[in-house]
Amino acid sequence: MDGSGSAGSGDRPGLPVRTLALVGIGGAAGVVARQALSTLGDPTLVVAAINVVGAFGLGLLVGALRDHRAAAWALPLAGTGFLGAFTTLSGMTGLFAARPDPWLLLLIIGQVVLGVIAAWGGLEAGLRLRGRGR
Repeated sequence: MDGSGSAGSGDRPGLPVRTLALVGIGGAAGVVARQALSTLGDPTLVVAAINVVGAFGLGLLVGALRDHRAAAWALPLAGTGFLGAFTTLSGMTGLFAARPDPWLLLLIIGQVVLGVIAAWGGLEAGLRLRGRGR
């Protein structure tokens, strides 16, 4: 770490330690939340639902915090950290790699499509919350 409080070296500026800490704290909470919810039913379906809900949450967060001073800490904590760890497309692809099944492939494609729609819907809802709806 250099004297500026950034975790970087050389010519490349690093991320501020505060940002890294926020992402780490949010990420730890997101993993715990996903693991807790994954025990509620068929893990494949639960993770697919988590991914769609997480996409909506990220859209909502980004829309609601657009041009807001809280974005500097809330996006790393709740967006990159919590929601980034809460969702897991890699988990779904790992399940497919272990068990190639047309139903699972359809579920993966469906969750990606629904995730994009959910993210857009969340963004629109967040912008409306901020009074900037289109």
